[in-house]
Amino acid sequence: MVKFLHRGWAGATGGGGKKMIAKPDQLFPLYVIQVLGDYKGFPGLFIAGIFSAGLSTVSTGLNSLAAIWFSELDGTKFKTSLSDKNAGLLVKLLSFLFGILSFALVFVVPYMGGLVSVAISLSSFFSGSLFGIFLLGMFVPASNTAGATAGLLAGVFLVGWLEVGANIAASQGLQVLNPLPTSIAGCSGNTTSILPTPRSQEAFVLYRISFLWYSLLSTLVTVIVGILVSFIANWWMDLKPNKSSVPSLITLPSMEPDKKKVLETKSENGLVLCSPPASTSPSNNE
Repeated sequence: MVKFLHRGWAGATGGGGKKMIAKPDQLFPLYVIQVLGDYKGFPGLFIAGIFSAGLSTVSTGLNSLAAIWFSELDGTKFKTSLSDKNAGLLVKLLSFLFGILSFALVFVVPYMGGLVSVAISLSSFFSGSLFGIFLLGMFVPASNTAGATAGLLAGVFLVGWLEVGANIAASQGLQVLNPLPTSIAGCSGNTTSILPTPRSQEAFVLYRISFLWYSLLSTLVTVIVGILVSFIANWWMDLKPNKSSVPSLITLPSMEPDKKKVLETKSENGLVLCSPPASTSPSNNE
């Protein structure tokens, strides 16, 4: 909005009407160059701030990937034979390799659309499904491993299908999203035209869902599929939910813990709901 108030869309064109940018995502950097371009150092300071924010997140992710991959080697003969120095060098090498892989993906990003849509779409692959699994564990006592696994796979498959399908439809020239125009240049006034406006061919209705809804859809699908599969698995294998393992986040009358189970495992959970009846022994004076 500040950009349009400053010069409008006309500021995005150079001499001779030549456009200086190709995407709306480039409006803000262009605004910084046009406003602060005459002040030495300020455009560079702006770029340094953007890169510092991005590199801090990237460095954390690369180090986490290397550490997690190295931790998967626990118990293997290869890891036990490594010294502390060699283990540190291996973790650094893994971080370097993951960095090279991330750098290679830079050449794919221009074909994936806007930065915000790509970031939210990629994070929705597992964030929505993981949140759905947490909801299953907290609020559905009948949930089990089969239901959680099926719900996770269903949520990931749904987001992947929507994302890949939307990208394929966009590459074929179909209208996936209908964003508002970023230019008011050449807008017609109060004129009436008898010529019909051609309507662009739209993609499949599910592919036109905004990427902002991917996480919510993934969560709902994970919970619904998890509940259905859990009930089917419990009925098929004649399983009964362990009421004593239900978290105390929410307590309903049907979720009271099994007193006998608690008494048998009081050394593990440290909780006794009722004292066992005192045993009476016959008197020796009789």
